[in-house]
Amino acid sequence: MAPCFHHAFDKPLTPFDDRMAMCRLAAEPFGGRVSVCDVERTLGGVSRTLATLEHLHQRHPDHAWVLVVGSDILAEAPRWHAWDRIADLADLYVVARSETTAADGILLPNVSSTDIRAGLRQGRELCGLVPGSVMAYIQAQNLYS
Repeated sequence: MAPCFHHAFDKPLTPFDDRMAMCRLAAEPFGGRVSVCDVERTLGGVSRTLATLEHLHQRHPDHAWVLVVGSDILAEAPRWHAWDRIADLADLYVVARSETTAADGILLPNVSSTDIRAGLRQGRELCGLVPGSVMAYIQAQNLYS
């Protein structure tokens, strides 16, 4: 897991260190199967998935990389820098965004990160959408209010 350092589409972002901390908390239940790295901070500037994958390939040429995205991201793919090259560097794993279970048994609720941030600002209950440890961090740091 590698949080974006500076979004290429100029989306406003919560401070990078807070997003790193939340990613680490979200990854904890997976043990060593999911790691969090700050490669995009190391690279600096506008984050580009292609540059990140090229950097990771150079540092770890023996690793196989997987890019996990929600199905909603596919509509944005033509706007991504060198989307076709990204597919050469990493297997693409698309997770369905619906209220039904995908064929692989993985379910993502039909909600976006924008919806979650809006829900946090409105004080809505987000049980099941945000891991408890991440929610505690958000509240302790007074993020998204």
